[in-house]
Amino acid sequence: MLKDIFHYIYCMSIPSTMIVLLIVCSLWRYIVSKCDGIAKKKIWKNVNIVLFLIWIFCVVYMTVFSRGDKSEINLIPFRFIFEPFRTGNEEFFRTGWMNILLFVPGGMWLSYGTKKQTKAKCILQVIFLMLASILIETLQWYYKLGTVETDDVICNTLGAIIGVTSIEWAGKIGNIIKPYCFKLLNFIKQIIKNLMS
Repeated sequence: MLKDIFHYIYCMSIPSTMIVLLIVCSLWRYIVSKCDGIAKKKIWKNVNIVLFLIWIFCVVYMTVFSRGDKSEINLIPFRFIFEPFRTGNEEFFRTGWMNILLFVPGGMWLSYGTKKQTKAKCILQVIFLMLASILIETLQWYYKLGTVETDDVICNTLGAIIGVTSIEWAGKIGNIIKPYCFKLLNFIKQIIKNLMS
């Protein structure tokens, strides 16, 4: 079942996953802004810890345990950008984008779990997640599980940067789209109300 969920996400179009990412980050920012009381903050922090642990499990499952016996090493950086133009195979774009998406949640949960986020803490969080990506690639190489690529580390690090900074940029995007979201919610409520009557 878990493999089917990951396959479904992987098969989504890149624009669809971008829209989902924007919505999730904006919702995340909204929830964080509503956690103003001590009790709410404590509950939300515990939810973040659980989500972070689930994320770690999912990343380890997808990158280590769900791989075949085939082993390959590719140390050419930015292949996910240049190869589609050379070969016409857009799968490299998708793989790169999915590797970026894979580490966005880790960055989000690490940044929220830190008191008073500073630039230095952001950099340390990104370095931590980059080292986690390098560890995963090392495990894949050592146990001969799938393809070991520098692009994976590059894309995972980009995802970490997006995740760590998401609360700040999602807040800016959220302020821009908030009026439209309320209009959409009111429209949906009206449709449901009309369907119920």
